Amino acid sequence: MKKFLFLSTYLLLFTSCDQKESVVGEVVATVGDANLTREQIQQVMPPGLIADDSILWVRTYLESWIEQEVLFQFADKRGIGHSSETVSAFQDIKKRYVVGLLIDSLATEMNAEPSENELIQFYQTKPDEWIAGEPLFRVAYFFVSEGYDAKIVQSEFKSMNDWPVVSKKYALNTETMTDSSGVILTNDQLGMLLKTVPGYLVPSRWTVVNTKSGDDKPIVLMLRILDLVKKGDRLPFRLAYQDIKTRLIVKNRQELIQQLTDSLRKTGNVQVNF
Repeated sequence: MKKFLFLSTYLLLFTSCDQKESVVGEVVATVGDANLTREQIQQVMPPGLIADDSILWVRTYLESWIEQEVLFQFADKRGIGHSSETVSAFQDIKKRYVVGLLIDSLATEMNAEPSENELIQFYQTKPDEWIAGEPLFRVAYFFVSEGYDAKIVQSEFKSMNDWPVVSKKYALNTETMTDSSGVILTNDQLGMLLKTVPGYLVPSRWTVVNTKSGDDKPIVLMLRILDLVKKGDRLPFRLAYQDIKTRLIVKNRQELIQQLTDSLRKTGNVQVNF
């Protein structure tokens, strides 16, 4: 929210410099008859940028938009883009784009969410899938300030059911964390998190590491290993769950869209002279 408030203020000041009174606060840049609005920028702006980064991003985006627009208008005046070949190519691009939008819309409308039984069956019928190519760790973690004694944090933690309460109470807002389901990391990724080469880690026990925050202040990493998967072992269902779900959703949607396509081909006036 702070980012958008800051960006809105910045763009408002920017647009008030030399725009017409009727469009102050709306149009950010103008090239000929083309306008770029504040809302258009906000729609394409990546989420999560801090204030300084958002200013830099906006400036870079503005420069890119202006460069593309002046070149496009120059090319348009020279007649480039009006040939029959170009118009045909544009029509083909438009069709592909519109069909893509349709498929996205249909995918949202169609209930392709697989049931739990479908997920389990899909996992069981593919025994050679989801084999770990390297050691994998499912870990849940959060950071606390150095001022807290790690033992106090551990003492309030009896089971994973306590994770939301304990992590909310002690976790730093300035550092990343996970929920109780954790995240799957490779050996190298875990090493980056620990800032050291991982040694022997015991599942379901705390690993407490003194480290430093993004602004170089002393903090403590509180981490629990929830699962260990050795290289060559098959991921248990709970770890393969999200991948299985994604695959089945894509598969189900493709089948539903194919059924619609086949139906439209039968009812539509489709002729092939080849």
